[in-house]
Order: sequence, then C-alpha cells, then structure tokens
Amino acid sequence: MAGIGARARRLLIVAEVSAVVLALVIAAIALGLIDFGLRFPAPLRVGIWLIGAAGLGVMIWRRVLPAWRFRPSPTQVALRVENTDAGRDAGLSGLLASALELERRGEASDATEESLRQRVVGDAAARFQAMRAAEVLRPRRTGVWIGRCAAGIAVALARYAVSPSLTTSGALRVRAPWAGAEWP
Repeated sequence: MAGIGARARRLLIVAEVSAVVLALVIAAIALGLIDFGLRFPAPLRVGIWLIGAAGLGVMIWRRVLPAWRFRPSPTQVALRVENTDAGRDAGLSGLLASALELERRGEASDATEESLRQRVVGDAAARFQAMRAAEVLRPRRTGVWIGRCAAGIAVALARYAVSPSLTTSGALRVRAPWAGAEWP
C-alpha cells in the first residue's frame, strides 16, 4: 500500500509542477508579445512582474503544496484500491481496507476470532497479490500535463529559433523588467 501511495504522490506532484511551469511559459510568451507591441515602460513592467510573482506564489500555495503534503494512509490507499475497476475485478471491494485494519490490530483475544482474522487477511493478501498494482494508478492526467508543458516549452523554443535577438530581449524584459533591456 505504501508503494502505491508514494507513486500516487509523485504523479500528483509532477502533474501540478507541470501545470505551474506551463502557466509561467504561457504568461511569459503572452507578456513578451504584448510588450513588443505596446513597449511598456519599466515601472509598468515591474508592476506586472510583481503581480505575476504573487500569482506564482498563489499557484504554488494552491497546487504544488497540497500535492507535496499528500501522504495517504495505507487504509486510504486500500479504500481507493477497492473502488477501482481492478480492485472490484479482484474481489477486493469491502475487503482490503478491513483486512488491513484487522492486520494492524494484531492477534485476536480468542482462537475463533484469530482464525477468522487470519482467513480474511490471507484472502485479501492473495487477491491483492493477484491484482496488478499498476492498474490502480492512472498516470494519464500527469502525462497530459507533461505533454502540455512540453508543448509550451516547444513554442518558446520555436520562437527563439525564429528570432533569437527578439526572444532574448523579450525574455529579459519579462524576467527582469528593472534591467533596462530594450527592444532591438
């Protein structure tokens, strides 16, 4: 269970970081293009930069930190596994989390309870082992965010390939508006 929970956490963190990076790339490209057309003065660019920095902080606070803090308990993971198609197909619905709790509780007070506890735990363990744990996690969402992020970076690199001097000037004006960079 711990392995599934850890992998789910990693997938969630990668998806959220990719979303934040994509937002940064899109904002930088858009701001650079608007600045090229309107030639914002430095104080306005600094103000926009401060608003962008605050927005980045909010995105990290609302998206990345919750993903970072996500540490599901084994029982929470077991309940999620039970509710997946793979868990239902393996016959784990209503069984896995209960068996996990029985195992965690330890030996029962009498022989009959202990026999039942061992049977439930053994049955759940056998069914869980027969199931492919990879079927439980769905990395599609993470893959979509990684793809979107890669596409955004590819657009930025394509823009650089077309006009390196304009892209460099625009990037400097967006990234460090106080630097005094001018458009060529």
